[in-house]
Amino acid sequence: MMDLGPQIPLNVLSKTKREQENTLAEVAAMINNSGMNRGQRRRLEKALKKTETITSHSQKKLDKSAFKEYQNCLDQSMTHFFAAMAMCMYEQYHWKEDDTHDQISSLMVRLSRTIDKYDAQGYTTEDLTKLVEDKTGIVLVPEKH
Repeated sequence: MMDLGPQIPLNVLSKTKREQENTLAEVAAMINNSGMNRGQRRRLEKALKKTETITSHSQKKLDKSAFKEYQNCLDQSMTHFFAAMAMCMYEQYHWKEDDTHDQISSLMVRLSRTIDKYDAQGYTTEDLTKLVEDKTGIVLVPEKH
């Protein structure tokens, strides 16, 4: 049986293994040293180019799909956060939301504007948590997963 060397799995989210300069040079050298005639080498080069195009197209599609999934998860998380906040205001603080009161929706609008304000100013999550700590003394720490 022929030893193929270490088996390196292809990480579809990482392009580094496919885009290394020395890998391309190695493949070119293998083609040139294969003993094939010019026509055979050209067919092999065309096949490799097709493979590269297919891989590139697949990676773009995967990136788009992963980003879409990320957006959906973020939308669900933000909706969950706003719903939990509204229930907390209603149950714990007896805030109302009816024809004469708009306390909960007003808080949601203010919170959304504050998020947009600090996003527009370029604050990262770390910057904003540091600002909260400096101004309020509250230290926000994400849960470990």
